[in-house]
Amino acid sequence: MSKIKDALKSYQAAAKNAQEKQKQARELYQPDAAERECARIAAWLDGERAKAQAVIDEEKNRRTRELDQWARIDGNKLTADVELLRNDLVDADQFNDLVNRYQDNYTMLNALTRYAERRNAEIWKEHQKSGNALTSAGIPRSDIPHGLYPVSSIPTVEEMTSRINKTAAGAYGVISMIDNGFTGYGGGADSPMVTAAVDGFGELF
Repeated sequence: MSKIKDALKSYQAAAKNAQEKQKQARELYQPDAAERECARIAAWLDGERAKAQAVIDEEKNRRTRELDQWARIDGNKLTADVELLRNDLVDADQFNDLVNRYQDNYTMLNALTRYAERRNAEIWKEHQKSGNALTSAGIPRSDIPHGLYPVSSIPTVEEMTSRINKTAAGAYGVISMIDNGFTGYGGGADSPMVTAAVDGFGELF
């Protein structure tokens, strides 16, 4: 289980505990004393929330640093496969295999991206030359030439940054759900919707 999910589970448990203790305080104490005890419990829960948020922020920052390291072009990371690209010896199926092989090698993924973009431009150019790009009425056809290289299968820095940010935002959203609950589902930390959100939380990165 991820650190973020662990933190969310811990905060939900703390919020449940605080909710129950505040309920007990209102049942056991006189109003003034009950409010003081509830305020003390709320302050404790603020600290638990801050701990959970710190874990989210730390994980976001760690992932961002890892991404920065990953996304550095390094000529030493070029492999012999780059010669296949230079000589146009990689077809679309082999291209997919190489993309999967080099998920941890941004330099090679960058070379694969450039190769795919160049080859796709050539394929489209040939497609247009053959006359297949237009119907007999001169209207552009909707068909796509065969053998295009799936550039979109290559992860980009922008996409991975977005995943990191969405994961952190999602975790903050779950904390807000724990604090607020959902009307009609019990409300608060013991809401079934909150429990489902915590149990089902998944990282995008």
